[in-house]
Amino acid sequence: MYKGAVAFLAAVAFAAVVVVALAVTVRMRGDRVSGGQHTHAGAAVDDRLARLEAAAGGLALHPIDALVEDARLALAALEGIESCRFELFPYDTRLPRMGHGRFELPADEPCGPSIAAWTPADGLEIPIIVHGLPYARFVVTGPIARRAPAGLTAVHEQAVSLADRLSAGIANHPNPPWSIDPGRLRQE
Repeated sequence: MYKGAVAFLAAVAFAAVVVVALAVTVRMRGDRVSGGQHTHAGAAVDDRLARLEAAAGGLALHPIDALVEDARLALAALEGIESCRFELFPYDTRLPRMGHGRFELPADEPCGPSIAAWTPADGLEIPIIVHGLPYARFVVTGPIARRAPAGLTAVHEQAVSLADRLSAGIANHPNPPWSIDPGRLRQE
């Protein structure tokens, strides 16, 4: 009982740190854009992050497609991301994958195109893993993809952490993950 409570408190503390770091980054970006005044858009991003965090902790129930849209818009608000789209598994193309502290290049497959043909304009994959299986991915483009081979930035880690929160929110959802309606998601 005691060990379970300690593990739960540690997980909540970690989640709070991630939310604060994401909120500070997004708010700092909004400060640069709005001349130091917090905008309504910054508050909306904070609300999205709070919903994702609550869903990840199993503390709130939101429709899966709403959680995906919250995560997509929060990712799009990060510095260095010009566009962000959501794709359900299986994917038509293979892209370099962002992970915690690393980039992964998928192995070439006999019947598919070579990863060697990848360009930064194709984007980077941020995987959404639910119960250990690929469920979906976000594909992000912009300076974040152009810097990918050169090295990681804090934004890379924030983007992957955001995707992790969405993965946890979907895994904790009482409705099956396939209940999402991709037609309701806007692609920007």
